[in-house]
Amino acid sequence: MAERRRTPSRVAAPIRAALLQDRSLKEELLSTIQARRELGPAYEADLVESFVDRVDVELTRRIDERVASRRRGRDGRFTRGQRYALATLILGTPVVAVAGATADLEGILASWGGIVALNLFGFLDGLRRPRD
Repeated sequence: MAERRRTPSRVAAPIRAALLQDRSLKEELLSTIQARRELGPAYEADLVESFVDRVDVELTRRIDERVASRRRGRDGRFTRGQRYALATLILGTPVVAVAGATADLEGILASWGGIVALNLFGFLDGLRRPRD
C-alpha cells in the first residue's frame, strides 16, 4: 500500500510556519529531540510537555500582539472607525439628552438622525479609503 502523505490542517499550518520561522523555537525543538535521544523513552512525555508549554507561551504572546495591533492602529492611535464610534458616544449622549429635554420626541429623533448620518458617513468613508 502506498504511503499517504498527510497534509497539515488549517490549525497546524500556522503553528508549523511559526516554528520554522522562529529560530529559538526551532533550536528548542532540536534540543528537545536531542535530549530525548540521550535520556531515552522514559523521559519522552516530560520532554514533549515541556516543549509544548514553550510553544504555547510563544503562540500566546504572538496572538496577544496581533490582537493588540488590531485594537489600535499600527502607530498606536485609534483607527478611523474607533474615532467615529468615540465621537458618537461622547457627543451623542449629551446631544440626545438636551434634545429630549427641549424638543421632546422630535428632538430625540433629530439627534439620532444626526448620529446615524455621522456613522454612515464614517462607514462609507472607510469603504473608500484603502487599508494599510
